[in-house]
Amino acid sequence: MKKLSFLILVLFPFFINAQTLNKIKKDGQINIALTESWKNTVNYKTAQEFAEFLNVKFNPVSIEWDEVFSQNGKIETDYKTNSEISYTPDALQKSDIICGTIYVLPWRKKFFDFAGIIEISDLLIINRKFSKKVKNYNDLKGLRIALLEESTYETNIKKINNQIGGGIKLIKTKSEDESLKLLKENKADGLITVSLLALSYLKEEENFKLAFPVNKPKEVGWAVKKGNKEIQTEIQNFFNTIKGNGKLDQLFREQYGIDYSTYLEIINSYSVAGKDAKTRDFDEIKNSGKIIIALRDRDLVWHPKGKKQFNTLLAESFAKYLGLKAEYVITPKFSRYWETKNGKIIKDSAYTPGWFNHFDVACDLIDPLDWRLKKVDVLDFLPNAKVVIGRKDTKI
Repeated sequence: MKKLSFLILVLFPFFINAQTLNKIKKDGQINIALTESWKNTVNYKTAQEFAEFLNVKFNPVSIEWDEVFSQNGKIETDYKTNSEISYTPDALQKSDIICGTIYVLPWRKKFFDFAGIIEISDLLIINRKFSKKVKNYNDLKGLRIALLEESTYETNIKKINNQIGGGIKLIKTKSEDESLKLLKENKADGLITVSLLALSYLKEEENFKLAFPVNKPKEVGWAVKKGNKEIQTEIQNFFNTIKGNGKLDQLFREQYGIDYSTYLEIINSYSVAGKDAKTRDFDEIKNSGKIIIALRDRDLVWHPKGKKQFNTLLAESFAKYLGLKAEYVITPKFSRYWETKNGKIIKDSAYTPGWFNHFDVACDLIDPLDWRLKKVDVLDFLPNAKVVIGRKDTKI
């Protein structure tokens, strides 16, 4: 009888998790935890869509950021590093899932599983009056930057501050709303926040200007209780569906005025901000041990996920041929290749576009038009032809 009791106790938690999704559908309601700041991002509308996907009522549950990691209102000082600390956080005690931009970090997997993974970055927003001054990290010296304490924002800006020899005045806050308030009241010159929230601020505040990302794109996701594979799988199925049917693009356009692809271009522009504009000769490239190659998010050139595109493979092969490490700069849009420092394209003028100072070679699809050849050299590597395609049985 003791062995049977033990078996029941062991299986009981797994039985409960297996029934969770069925219970949600039976009750006709899903409880989704969001912080107040997350409610101002695309997360809120996506959570509504997920409830509709399940054909249940959407019940938003308000939480504080600390509740994502706290147990009974407390957080142990070594909760990140102590491998023996593992529990279901308060936020998941009062909800079925957490719908927010939670960075996928190894230590966080002690407390919950991730689902609905997308890429995200931390963006620096500044007061518009500094837009002409702030072009790279060195220009941040002397500025007051507000950021949420104990966050990736703090980690990233401290790295930048050390990189430039100090000089950035960091203002640590207890909430995203506090950082926003400081910038609005001119008590801070800029703030750092996660890209989904940053884009909301930029849409609402005319006096705000995007400076640049402060870290490379990272994966974030929603959180579910440990071992709850059914809900985790259902969330992933949902994200695959809305990416495939264009719904995610629609949600981004409604929330930010840009589609998801444009959003990815913005956060992938990180590597530009940290470099001083400089054209390197071949000896400098060889001595550095790396070659910096510009790519662009389009078929045959580069995609952030999925199969490697032809030009990406070609770039890797070229770097290997030279015996160098390949480092990539992502060009946000094709016109960027030809812009002056003032963001204009002057076709009848000969100049080196400023963008070319941020990489050594662009491995992209570029037609060698006369006006482009006044600015850069274009090396043919593939035959190119313009063809006219007509409907069948139609004379052209």
